[in-house]
Parts: sequence; structure tokens; C-alpha cells
Amino acid sequence: MSAIALARIRPLWFLALAAAILLDIFGTLYVLRDAYDRDTAFAAVNLISQVENDGSATVETLVRQPGKPVVAAGSRIVAIDGKALPRNARIADAAEAIAAAGAAPTITFSDADGTLRSQVIEKSPRYAQETRKHEVLRRDTRMGLRMAVSLLTCLVLIACAALLVLRRPRDPVCLMFSFSFLLFAATIDPPMLMWLGLGLGGWYDLVSTAAWVLLVIGIAIFPDGRFEPGWARWLIVVAPLAGVLLSIEEFPLLASAVIAFILPLALLLGTATKYRHFEPGIERQQLKWAGIGFATGLVSVAIAFVMVVVDAYPSGPWQPIYGLGVLAFFDLGFMLLALGLMIALIRYRLWEADRVIGRSAIMAGVALVIGILWAASIDLVKNAIEMALGEDNKTFATALCAVLAAGLFAPTQQFVVKHTRNRFDRDRGKISALLGKLSAWRASEDPDEIAMRALAALAPAVHFGSAAVLVDRKLGRELLAVRDVADPETLTEPGSDLTIDPRFVWRFPLADEHGPLGLLLIGPRSDANRYNEDELANIERVAEPLAEALRSALKRREQQDRVRRELGAMEERLARLEGGPPGAAPA
Repeated sequence: MSAIALARIRPLWFLALAAAILLDIFGTLYVLRDAYDRDTAFAAVNLISQVENDGSATVETLVRQPGKPVVAAGSRIVAIDGKALPRNARIADAAEAIAAAGAAPTITFSDADGTLRSQVIEKSPRYAQETRKHEVLRRDTRMGLRMAVSLLTCLVLIACAALLVLRRPRDPVCLMFSFSFLLFAATIDPPMLMWLGLGLGGWYDLVSTAAWVLLVIGIAIFPDGRFEPGWARWLIVVAPLAGVLLSIEEFPLLASAVIAFILPLALLLGTATKYRHFEPGIERQQLKWAGIGFATGLVSVAIAFVMVVVDAYPSGPWQPIYGLGVLAFFDLGFMLLALGLMIALIRYRLWEADRVIGRSAIMAGVALVIGILWAASIDLVKNAIEMALGEDNKTFATALCAVLAAGLFAPTQQFVVKHTRNRFDRDRGKISALLGKLSAWRASEDPDEIAMRALAALAPAVHFGSAAVLVDRKLGRELLAVRDVADPETLTEPGSDLTIDPRFVWRFPLADEHGPLGLLLIGPRSDANRYNEDELANIERVAEPLAEALRSALKRREQQDRVRRELGAMEERLARLEGGPPGAAPA
């Protein structure tokens, strides 16, 4: 992506980021007030409310009472004590009207078919208390679980969106996914209820549809920005039209499910074509991890959708638990979508995090296990010696425990620590091995061979996508080795400025105690991420030994060339003497 286009889009991205964060904060506050304020107002008159897409409230009876009429699901409150409410009164307005009514208000309901019914309902906390007697989980516990899962999902989406932009700022595919995740974070629970409660259902449909469209197109062009197979280009037109259909409430649910879930899964099958076209390497790994994340995420969201559509909600105390299950599958799907893509695009970064976490976990586990075994063994040895030799031999028992610690636990801990270091410091080990080989190569290999082998050894330790080694000679630069660099011959052209060459992001001087020798040019990482401090430090560790090895090999090559030239000149003089003019006497 060009710098101009990026500069224009970046403010929109920051606006989307700020909006997502603010909507999640205010959405959480809205949900908490709805649960502990408005729901309490409705429960006081034996009603349970449901917010609709236009922000209005439908109600039904909370606790069925013998001899009392039942308010059917989908009913609306049209008047309280003869005071009419607006036809589509907001749920907050209805809750306030109930709270302001008397101790036994007369409430007029409109059934789903438009039939009006009035009922006198006494305000009392006993309705809510009756429901709490049979709760499987208390309301506070349910709200805690709901908020924890929902906010964790929003946090994962926002974090993944930010990491994609920070790690791959010029990748349009990552930017598209980043916008999609931010829009999803702004429209799922908890902000979803706030959108509907404020009567912004139309805007909610627009934002959530835009998130879905960006996700679908992103899946189609992942990871290289190209539509493959060719017919996938029609998604630029088809995806927005399909999103419009999804936002229409009257659109059949089965057709909505096919569009929302089957279409993206079909696009994932199309990525098999791309997978076969790529050579084994980073691109295939990206497709594999992204495919796993997308597939499992979409399936999880589809399960939540089916659980809602089949209307299998159990009655009674298990109904809230079923609702939590729907929410769990829904949120898990979005987290898998984001995490799968993040692993695919910045997997080296996660491997580094995994190494840190893994190393800490192993060290802590070893310390804990050894501590437990040490404490247990001390007691066992002391008890065994006291039983066998009497209580007067505590000094002997202490000495034996010390021998046990020195002979068993200390070597065990050292073995585990050594194994952990070997497991999690492989890259550093590769660099150390390369440094040892450079010392041997400098005495036997040509400069070109040393440079080529050094790049081959650095590649798996640093994960660069391209690199080159150049040295300064009397007649200009000499290219010793190159790896996956386009037009490498331009590197040695007179007047070329390597400090501004966009093919390379890092330039390490090759210098030893005798002075500068050349440059080690490093291109972008193979996964388009930034190099971390350890990787840059590893390259710096190699730069000076590589310069020493190259200088030694270049001197040896010069000496060999000089000897060859002298031998050639001597052979030429001998040939002239042997083939001199007739009659000339040999000198």
C-alpha cells in the first residue's frame, strides 16, 4: 500500500479503534444498568422484558400465578394507569414509567395480534425472589460470566486489530481484517444491547454488515491480496449485496444462515487452490493457521446461531444457562477468527511469546516439584533414620538429606534447566554454531562460499526473507552472496545508494579491527513482521566474525591470484625463450 493511501486511511483506523473502545465501555455500563435497574423495574410487576431492534420493549409474564392472566410473549405495554405510552417507546422509558407508577398499577398490553388487555398488577419484590429460589446460577454470577466472556472477546478483537496494523502496516489485507475486527468489537455483546436499546438498530445493521463484508472479502484475498480462483472477484459486488439481505429482518433465516456461514466456509475451500500454488514455507503455514481459525470460528458462531433459531430454550431455571451457552459459542467463534489470523500473520512473534511463557512455566514447575520432593524427602529420611537408629541421630539424618540433595536434586535441576535452554534458545544456539564454523571456514573456504554459507545459516535463526553480502574493493563493490533479492546486479552499480534502497530494512557494517570491509544487507522478514531485539543482536554478533573471516579469505584469494599471475608470467617468459628467433642462443 502506498504511503499516500496509508496516510489517508490511518485516521479512519484510529477513529474506528477509539469508537470500538468507547462503545465497549459504555456498552458495559448500559448492560449493567439494564440488568440491575430496568430489569428490576419490570420484575416488580411480574414481567420480563426483551429489547427489540427499534429500541422498544416486548414483555411477558415472569412468574405464572394461579388464577392470574398470563401476559403472552411478544406483548407490548401501551398504557400504565390510563397514561398512554408511545407506540415504540424505548425500553428505558417503559421501565421509568413502571417505576413511577403506584403500588398496584393498571397496565394495558397489546398482544402480538393487536388485542388489548388490561391487568392490575401489584408491585412486589416477591416475583424476583420466587425466580431466584430455583436459579441454577445466581444473577450476579451469570452477569460476571457474561461480562468476562464478552469483554475478553472484545479485548481479543481489538488487540488483534492493533497488532495486525502495528506489525504489518502496509499490508492491505491485514488492514481490511483489522477494520473488520474493530467493527465486530463495536457491535457484539455488550455494546450490541446499547445499540438496540437506544433505537439505533438501523445503524447497528450497517456497521455489523460492513464488518461481515470486510471479513468475507479478506478471506477471499488472503494472504497475498489476489482473488483466486478468478470467479472470487465477483465478491466485491456480491458481498455487499448479501450483507444488505442479511440486515433485512424479514429475510428467511435459513437463507441468512447460508449466506452468513456457508459462503465464507466455501471461500475457505477455495484457499486449497492457493495452498497448492505456494511452495512449502511461510505462505502455506499462513494459509493453514488462518484456515483453522476461520473454519473453527465460523462453525462456533454457526452453532450459536442454530441454538437460537431452533428455539430449544429450556423453560425454568436452565433457560439462563442455555443463554450463556449461546453467548459462549458466539464469542468463542469471534476469538478463534481473530487468533487464527494473528497466528498466521505474526506467528514468529507468538512463538517468541510462547518461548518466554514456556521457559517461565518450566522453571516455576521445576522449582515447585523439587521443593515439594525436597520437603517430603527430608521428613521421610528423618523418620526412617529415627525409627531405625533412634531419635539421637538427627545430625546423621540432616547430613544424609544434604547428600541426597547434592547427589539427586541438584543434577536433576541442572538437567532440566539445560534441556529448557536448549529447547527455547535454539536461535541463539544456531548463531553460536555459525560463529564456530566461521573460524574454520576462514582458513579453507573462498569468500563467496563463506558469505553464502553465512546467509544460509542466518536465515532460519533470524527469519529474513532476503539478504546480501557486499565488500568494498579497489574497483568498487563486489557482491559475494545474495539471497532472494530482485535485480541483485544493481547493488554493485556505480553511484547506487544502498542507504535508501527499499529492498533492505537493515544495513549492518562488516568491520573488524583492521577497519570497515563491506555491508551485510537484510531485507524484510519472511512474515513481514518487524525484527525484534534478539534477532538484531544475533545479526550484530555475526557481523564482526563474518568480516574477519571474509578479510582472511579475501587476502588468501589475493595471494593465490598473485601467485597465479606470477606463474603465468613466468610460463609466458619461458615460452618466449623456448620459441625465440632462429639462430638465437638460449640465455
